[in-house]
Amino acid sequence: MNWVAAQPSEMQFPSVSVSANICLILKMANDMQSIYPNVKCHHFQVESKEGTLRYLYQLEEGVTVEKSYGIGLAKMAGLPADLISSAVRYRNILVQKDLEKRQRQAKSEEQKAPYFLAEKLLMLKSSTLDEAGIRAYLIDLKNKYLN
Repeated sequence: MNWVAAQPSEMQFPSVSVSANICLILKMANDMQSIYPNVKCHHFQVESKEGTLRYLYQLEEGVTVEKSYGIGLAKMAGLPADLISSAVRYRNILVQKDLEKRQRQAKSEEQKAPYFLAEKLLMLKSSTLDEAGIRAYLIDLKNKYLN
């Protein structure tokens, strides 16, 4: 949602822009938040019932957990039903692709784990850590890879 005003003193009103890539945009914003300490994601809290949204006018930190935020907003704005059904189709495709990607990544990470562990153990061999540091590092590796 963009807030538009011709003059700063004029009352602002929402204009809706629908994007099939909203999931990707939210993911990028969430990723940026984890990389840059001064970037924070926020959203307005909503209550969703039977496909409608009720705004609670509370700003919350983090990405919204509401899965159909944009679609509910488009319905409230009175956008054409064919546009909304098209957005639902695209959302379902994106959700399915994201699920498949996550499954592939999990399998890949599981397959790579022994190599990463071996690499860390080899790096430890040339480390300058003292005995207590090595012990703490090994305990951390054990917790990460064996639990």
